[in-house]
Amino acid sequence: MRNVSRTRRKSALFEKDPDVLPFFSIHPKTKAGSVIRIAMSVFCMLALVLALFMRKGIMFLWFQKYSFLLYLVPMAGLVLLICLALFKRMKTMFMKIGLPGVILFMAFAVFMTFGGMMSYTANLSLIPKMGLENDGKKVVIMRACAEPDGTEYVVNENGVEMPKYPVSVDAYVYTVRVPEAVEGMSYTIEGEIKVPSASHVQFEVKEEWLDDNTLRVYLAKDTSGVGSGEIKVLFTEGETTPASAEPTESQIYRNSFEKNGKKVNLYRENGAIHSMVDTIMNMKESDFKQYLYAYPRTMFLFAKLNTKTEGAIVIEPNGELNAIHWEWIEQDNIARLSPSEDSVDVSGSITIYFNETVDPKDLNDIENSTQEKAEG
Repeated sequence: MRNVSRTRRKSALFEKDPDVLPFFSIHPKTKAGSVIRIAMSVFCMLALVLALFMRKGIMFLWFQKYSFLLYLVPMAGLVLLICLALFKRMKTMFMKIGLPGVILFMAFAVFMTFGGMMSYTANLSLIPKMGLENDGKKVVIMRACAEPDGTEYVVNENGVEMPKYPVSVDAYVYTVRVPEAVEGMSYTIEGEIKVPSASHVQFEVKEEWLDDNTLRVYLAKDTSGVGSGEIKVLFTEGETTPASAEPTESQIYRNSFEKNGKKVNLYRENGAIHSMVDTIMNMKESDFKQYLYAYPRTMFLFAKLNTKTEGAIVIEPNGELNAIHWEWIEQDNIARLSPSEDSVDVSGSITIYFNETVDPKDLNDIENSTQEKAEG
């Protein structure tokens, strides 16, 4: 009898209880389910309205940045409804909490992983960067990132072609100076040492006198694997070479090396080192080539992408845009936006025709047209 009862209890573990509601029921008793469904319905209606606006060329400023939510929110709602239905069906409190809890934990891990990746990718598309206003005309500057120049494609061990992207990493740059002239001796200095300055990188710079007149400074340890360079100082008999120029304010004294009256000082300053990464997740915004477009702002949170514009402001990787200059070509109708003269590695300009419109069919047409404007 004991074996029979155990078998019955096991087989009845997932048996449908006639007193509980079926999956995805909209019965008034399922208040939590009703809240989830209402939230999903409101979200879908809002997304539909924004998509219809987009087809007319009126884009919600952060539509692209949060576009990945169009996939994650319905999936999250579906998972919550499944967990709620399982909670209603389980016969014991342990199973009511345990099984939905495990599903929620696994779903949360998946959503966090894919949500982070999708969020990062979406953030590289057309998103607002800054706002400008002149004579009552409000403009929003939209930024889109492009694949940086210098991207390489290599074939891995599985025969799959994978991209490698160029990035700029903060680094320490080591150089040397000869602080005192040595009578009857001339000298030459060649090379420099660069090593990433990240806190997790361990490195060590050492010196070695190859002979009485030759000093070598090299990178003895570098856990990053991307540090490079070495320094050689060669003293020779001949015309007396004056002492090196004084170090700049950015150069910090680190050490001195001396032998037989020949003295060399080591200095360090902040700089950058170029490296390659195999995923854009390891890249900063400044590592990408950025295209800036300008559109009139309307209803506070929307941009009129159906306004006629020409050109783009292009920021090269690690470039610096200090300001944007606004020039009226035709008052209240045509304006030109261009980067300030003190900007670094920035080119191009944007012309906005406030009283002229275009007729984009959808978001893809808008993105393609902006890219064509930049290339043109």
